[in-house]
Amino acid sequence: MAEVLVDYAQFEPLDLATQLHEAVVGNEALLHSRNLLGVIARYGSSLELAEQKVRKGQAKHEQGSPYHYAVVNEAGNVVGAASSYPDLRLRKLHLPIPPALAVPPLAVTFEYANPNIHAWTDVKEEEVLVGAYKQLAAMNSSGHPYGEPTNAPWTVEPIRSPKHIHTALKMAGLSRVATRLFDDGESRLRVPPISSLYILSNTDWWSAHGRQKEVKKGQWKSGWEEITEDDGHGFEK
Repeated sequence: MAEVLVDYAQFEPLDLATQLHEAVVGNEALLHSRNLLGVIARYGSSLELAEQKVRKGQAKHEQGSPYHYAVVNEAGNVVGAASSYPDLRLRKLHLPIPPALAVPPLAVTFEYANPNIHAWTDVKEEEVLVGAYKQLAAMNSSGHPYGEPTNAPWTVEPIRSPKHIHTALKMAGLSRVATRLFDDGESRLRVPPISSLYILSNTDWWSAHGRQKEVKKGQWKSGWEEITEDDGHGFEK
């Protein structure tokens, strides 16, 4: 697998900011469809603000969390960005309300989903996007950069996103386990779009429901246990 992620600290701030700013401006419609409004605001508003955010990202990366990466193509050009947020809590909303108002029981937290991963690229760089997600997911088993292996890398993707985005996530080895209203921290005051939850599963569940239990309840079971765990009448306990 070609290395496509380069941490922010490896770049001169203005150079990286310029490349990210141009990538965002040239792909604003795609980013909007993916609900990456924060990316548009941080890097697309102005070059000056983009440079500020790059410097902030470099500082946070060096401090150990969150982790920010530039996505580069074979020519070495920056064509997008990626991030890995340890301990960002994933929540499923039961009502279409802003996440800030979704207190229990209006929302349920998936305690065992960690870390959050996300990547975006120029629309012409679909294969690079697959590589970016593969690298982000692979950090789970290697223990890098977290120091030890994590539970289950996850990301959410709006169902309105272009088909090639969902295809890239599957090609990267992530499994779609549910489609609901999810809070991924992108906005506290806006109702999130209906999205699909993708995770890198640690076990061999045979169903999406089983994989969802993995990150919701910490049930690390095999597919065999999944089909044999019932109450004697064919129903799951």
